[in-house]
Amino acid sequence: MTFRRNIEDDFWLYVDLALRNNNEWKENAFMIKFPNVGCTALRDQAPSVFGIIAKSTGAPTDKKERCFIPKGQYDVNGPVNWTFPNFPIMPYGRYRLHLRTLGDPYKDPIVRYCAILDCEIIPRPG
Repeated sequence: MTFRRNIEDDFWLYVDLALRNNNEWKENAFMIKFPNVGCTALRDQAPSVFGIIAKSTGAPTDKKERCFIPKGQYDVNGPVNWTFPNFPIMPYGRYRLHLRTLGDPYKDPIVRYCAILDCEIIPRPG
């Protein structure tokens, strides 16, 4: 994983989910925006993912500290618990998640980071 600039709370985080249905993607099935709290949103919304990144980068996991991931190149390894504690409950199915980060969308609309994930939401094992 390579970060060419420090990750702080100075950017917006956008999540766009497409749903697989009838052998095609239904774009924009769910769209979520986290304005101006990029690093903190990642730490609060995906704690397991942030924990693995923090372990490799030395970023603070304590919520009382300023959220900051230093720029650099990191090897990120380990299993990830893809539980999102504050995310809405989603219908079961296959999704394509497109995550983008931008500076202020009105002043700095350039995408800083992006990720695309293909995932399935299944019932929690009983």
